[in-house]
Order: sequence, then C-alpha cells, then structure tokens
Amino acid sequence: MAIANHASLVSTTIERVIATGGAAVNRAILQVMANVFGVDVYRLDVDNSAALGAALRAYHAERRHAGEPVPWQTAVSEFTEPNPGHRVSPNPRHVKMYAELRRDYAMLEALHKDRQVIC
Repeated sequence: MAIANHASLVSTTIERVIATGGAAVNRAILQVMANVFGVDVYRLDVDNSAALGAALRAYHAERRHAGEPVPWQTAVSEFTEPNPGHRVSPNPRHVKMYAELRRDYAMLEALHKDRQVIC
C-alpha cells in the first residue's frame, strides 16, 4: 500500500504494474498487487532484472556519450515487454477495500512520520 500511495505522488495515472524478481513468480502476491494498485499486473520472463536494468542503463549512457543517442524506450523494448499470459487482473471488490485501507495507511503514515524510533 505504501508503494501504491507513494507512486501516486509522482504519477497521475498508473496504467499497469510490471513485477520482477523472485516474488514475481508468486501469483498470490501479484494478485494482491493488482488489487492494491487497481490495475493489471504482469511479470517479465527475465531473470536477474536488476542486472539487466543496470546493463540497459549502461548501454543507454554509452550511446549518448558516443553521440548516437538511443531513446530509452528503444533501448529497453525487447527486454521489458511483459508476457500477456502472466497477466493478473484486479478483483473490483478487493480494489475498493484496498482503496479504503490505502487512505487509512496514508493517514497513519503521515501521523507517525516525525515520531522518534522506540527501539
């Protein structure tokens, strides 16, 4: 819920979530994400996505430095298209419930953000 709340601060519309990493193979986790964000969640068929991301950033920077810039979307397009067969759609009833919980969570987060650590 925190990720969804914080993401909404930088983006007006979240159209989909693409999950990567080890937990992305867990359909139950993806279902919760779909319900919390209220959008379809996809997972990539790519292992070691952090390493892939670093390599793509390096390639993108190297092309710019060489005077042959490549648009970011072009650099990542072959690697970041999610597998449609791995789509998890939100359950509207649960989306409504999580929307209410997200409001409560945001309120509690704001209330406690300046508190001293107790342990």
